Amino acid sequence: MIDLGVAVPVTKINVYSWHSCMNLGFPDDLRQAHRERAAQNYVLYGHPGNEPPGVAADPADSGRTLIARVNSDAYFGLTGIAQPPQQASSISSARGTLGKYRHLLVIVQPTTGIDDDGTKRSFSTFFSEIDVYAAP
Repeated sequence: MIDLGVAVPVTKINVYSWHSCMNLGFPDDLRQAHRERAAQNYVLYGHPGNEPPGVAADPADSGRTLIARVNSDAYFGLTGIAQPPQQASSISSARGTLGKYRHLLVIVQPTTGIDDDGTKRSFSTFFSEIDVYAAP
């Protein structure tokens, strides 16, 4: 949850993630392929009110507005060593604003990868920065 303090016209949101596996216990080939935590898979909602809405199974049911769905794994279709260890997403609108919001809710979905023992498992993204731009 991000609280911007007041409802503002949000013009753009940039999200950056950077993750390379530095675990020296992993074999070199697996360490090179272990970039799952850089992948971005999230859903972004906004709400203009002074108080954030309550929690609901579907955030839209609590009055939040769906802004974007981001899934870099699905978009790029890359896995293992082909996955970039540095990724970014930029959400904007041709209308100039995404809407007027005070509260932003980021629901992070897991990404799939291979663990050090070779089994498939879910990982969480390692977000390094989220920039929210607003109109004056």
